Amino acid sequence: MFHNNIGDGAFYELNPKLDNFLAYYSYQFGNIRFLRMGDPKKGGCSECYCRENTFLHALVTSLLLDQKDAVIMDMGASIEHLSRGTARGVDVMLVVVEPSRNSVNTARNVQRMASDLGIAKVGIITNKIRTRQEIEYIECLIYE
Repeated sequence: MFHNNIGDGAFYELNPKLDNFLAYYSYQFGNIRFLRMGDPKKGGCSECYCRENTFLHALVTSLLLDQKDAVIMDMGASIEHLSRGTARGVDVMLVVVEPSRNSVNTARNVQRMASDLGIAKVGIITNKIRTRQEIEYIECLIYE
């Protein structure tokens, strides 16, 4: 049975050890752990992801700063993980970009915000490319 070490009732440990969470909430395949963080909220729900992001930030900080493991995060297609600082401390960020102005603008915002967080390496991965002109379109807007 899983036992949380974060406290009971009105008392909570402010810096709980997160190893128990990893062991309980992840799937292990050899020396690789897969961790799924929550489900999407229901449509029309006015709840935010503050608690989830706070926990994820603590978990990622623990993983990136306390261990010598490689961590690969597949973050949602938004800038929330950057605006909340959840992605702080990563070495490389890869941004998937499609040949649309909205996708390119989002990628540029991601690059800027990643730089604000001290993430020096931001790579671009193109998706849904059909022609050489679409690659040139993305390159022109991303690197202008």
